[in-house]
Formats: sequence, structure tokens, C-alpha cells
Amino acid sequence: MDDPYREIDYILFDQEKVGVWELCLLLLDTHIGDREFINSNDDHNLYCETFRHRLWIFSSIVVIKFLKLISTTLEFFGNFLESSWNLWTQYGSFYLIVLNMLRG
Repeated sequence: MDDPYREIDYILFDQEKVGVWELCLLLLDTHIGDREFINSNDDHNLYCETFRHRLWIFSSIVVIKFLKLISTTLEFFGNFLESSWNLWTQYGSFYLIVLNMLRG
């Protein structure tokens, strides 16, 4: 006999397969096992009864997608900041950095 309340071992979210429509359906439908971007050991019995839990899943996917969107900008900013700190420690002050840049 299949127990609908048995414990789910894992749930995987594939952010590459998520679209706007799929996210909207995630918020509305309690049977989240039907979503194509969700994979678990028992997709057939995967339910999320409370809206709060579905909202947590929704918001985490949106944040991950947003971070992937701005990842190149963050990488550029991190490299710039690291290079700036390296120059600062090498020359001792901002004035000496500018002075050496003008000298060539």
C-alpha cells in the first residue's frame, strides 16, 4: 500500500528548466511533483500544502536566477576590487598610484 505521507528523501530543482509560467503554476498548485523542473524520489506524491512553503521555493529560485543573471557583473567588480587593493598595498596610497600612472 502506497502511503501518501511517507517521507521524501530529496528534492532537486533544475533552474535551467524554470520559466515564468512554471513559477506561477508553482505558486498556485499544491501538487508540485507535476512541475518539470522539480525532481524527487517520489514525484507522484510530492505535495506542498501551504502557500508559505511554495513561496519559499519560488523566492529561492528567483534569487538564484537573479544571481546567475548578474554573475558576470559581480565577477568583474570582484576582480576590480581585488586589483585595486593590490595596487593600494603595493604603492601605499591613492596619491602615489595616480602619480605613478601619470609618470608611466
